[in-house]
Amino acid sequence: MSAAPIVAQWRSTVSQQLFPGLHAHQAKALADFSYAMARAGHCQAARRAAWVPTEAAAASSQRRFERLLSNPRLPPRRAQRQLAQSVLEHWDGQTVLLLLDETPKANDLRVLSVRVGYHHRALPLAALCYRPHRLPRPLPQLVHSLLRQVRGCLPATAAVVLLADRGLAWPLLVD
Repeated sequence: MSAAPIVAQWRSTVSQQLFPGLHAHQAKALADFSYAMARAGHCQAARRAAWVPTEAAAASSQRRFERLLSNPRLPPRRAQRQLAQSVLEHWDGQTVLLLLDETPKANDLRVLSVRVGYHHRALPLAALCYRPHRLPRPLPQLVHSLLRQVRGCLPATAAVVLLADRGLAWPLLVD
């Protein structure tokens, strides 16, 4: 069976449901980006490029992804908010498990993220990447900013449980 119908349906879902305000080319590129990442089981562009559902060479797909990620017309925070709204709108009247975590990539980068726990998976809702010793703001402010961003996407009747990584469970966060 060909993957083409699955990819076409995913592209439509990304464009119409997850990111309805996004330009069609960007939505298609994001759909291909996420599909290739899932198939490759890896987030590096070079490893992911071979899994793009296209006739283009892997090097061309890699450049396409790099251009997508560096495109100033694709603001990450707005894209994250749109995705979070699409995911969280279905939790109306239910308990939402939010996971707060900081993940290192060697000693080069860190990702601070808020994810929603769902069926033994952690779906990202908001994230921020930074160098360990060059934070854009103090860590408590970054945490507060991400939580505020996700709170704006939650249905009014959702109950929230926040599970924080032990390195982030400060008294300030509990307060």
